[in-house]
Amino acid sequence: MRMMRFAVVPTAVAMAVVLTGWALSHRSGGHAVAFLLGDRNTGDQGSEWSGFFKFVSSEALLATVGVLLFAVGLAHAWRRRRRATPPRPTRHDVGIAVLVLVVVLDDLFVLHHSVLPGVGVPAIVGTVCYLLVLALLVACARRPMHDAGVQLAFRVAIACLAVAAVVVAVASHLEGVRDPAGVLANTGGVVKYLGYAALCWVLVVRARSIVGQVVRPPTAATPAVGSPGAGNGAALDDPLTEPFELPAGDLWEIRGELGQLGRTITRAVAPAGLGIAVFLVGFAATHHAIEIALQDQDTATGASAWSGLFTFLGCGALVVSVGVLLGALDLAQAWYRRVGPGQERRVLHAGVGVAILVLLIAFDDIFMIHDSILPSFHIPEVVGNGFYVVVGGAVVLWVMVPVHRLGLLLSMLLGLVGLAISVGGDKLEDVFEVSDPTLSHLLGNAEDISKFLGYAALCYVLVVFARAVVNQIVRDLPASPTPTPARAPDVPDAVTAALSVGHPGAHRVS
Repeated sequence: MRMMRFAVVPTAVAMAVVLTGWALSHRSGGHAVAFLLGDRNTGDQGSEWSGFFKFVSSEALLATVGVLLFAVGLAHAWRRRRRATPPRPTRHDVGIAVLVLVVVLDDLFVLHHSVLPGVGVPAIVGTVCYLLVLALLVACARRPMHDAGVQLAFRVAIACLAVAAVVVAVASHLEGVRDPAGVLANTGGVVKYLGYAALCWVLVVRARSIVGQVVRPPTAATPAVGSPGAGNGAALDDPLTEPFELPAGDLWEIRGELGQLGRTITRAVAPAGLGIAVFLVGFAATHHAIEIALQDQDTATGASAWSGLFTFLGCGALVVSVGVLLGALDLAQAWYRRVGPGQERRVLHAGVGVAILVLLIAFDDIFMIHDSILPSFHIPEVVGNGFYVVVGGAVVLWVMVPVHRLGLLLSMLLGLVGLAISVGGDKLEDVFEVSDPTLSHLLGNAEDISKFLGYAALCYVLVVFARAVVNQIVRDLPASPTPTPARAPDVPDAVTAALSVGHPGAHRVS
């Protein structure tokens, strides 16, 4: 199976190499391995590297959710231009995306096997609820995965997650702790992350199958209706497979710099700020300190289960948005391989640069690299900050011209300014920590809020960037297509084949 060759086996090999090297470099052996495979542990017996595989796999899964959402958004936008009803399977795909997000958030916040038992809910109830979510995911994905030809692979991925949840629950019961670290628990962790890898592959394949149904490269000659070259079993009015017409013009309107900046503020920054304010007021009304939700995750004894809330949500939104952009870049790459290079290849290169920059920001925040991991190697935090300033500045200079042509430069700088204010506020917080604790406290909360508002702006920039990439592809399509042709065996999956998803003539993946 392709899933084994391209996802599961490479992931297993990479995990084996990392875990072997980690165990050999630590005298505690298996206990040290549990740091990487288990949840984050910031207590006295923990490690800065704890939760490594959980964060990497969760971010990868969030990115593939973004790729799937890009494909669904493309299908809806295409059909909206034709004033047609969106296909039902894409509605199921939205459900798949939502349920996968639930699974990822459950893992990040250790809900079903740590938080719920901490508030008096039996661990078995939490595990059963998790398994019910997986069952609902299987039911929701039955038709979409069948259409993509990956139904068996999808069920294998979900089975891995279910088995891992049961194994960890049994290990927790046997060890009498919420965070087991024995051989059984480590085995469950390995199975879970292999299931994550398989699920990532399945979601990408499903997204490419949707894109392959929507976007078709123009062909020189297409068999007429009823001709020998026409498909025998394809109905021309099939809403899932008929070639889509597209009126002249872009799928999405991309405005100039000031117009796009206004949209970024009104559609992303302002709603995010309002949402943060409402939540923090409600959080404070329940006699919680608001910095608990704003700060990084703290798993030390007595720490709140709400710690790291906005970090996970903000970084998760960033990675999903990066996935949306990667979906557009994937489509553009396959398109240009099929029909030849476009006129704006520099925009694609800029898209890769922006995606790398945002991923670097998200991983630094969620792994606490510059403020935790680097100091553990006796590297001053200022060195890490300087590295990000140099790398970020170089990337911005590299992508400045093509991003400006898309009208997104000011919006991107707005997001980066929010992050810069956050870094400056963090330094001022340390300066006033002794002389004026109250001011230091206020600066700490303000810099966190500034960071998350910057994240909101960057999320919007990534989504609009993806739309701009698709608009360029749309401009390569004929504005007035020839009379609706029958589906030729080699036409429907032209882009899908270029994406190496299926073979010509069928939406199936072995």
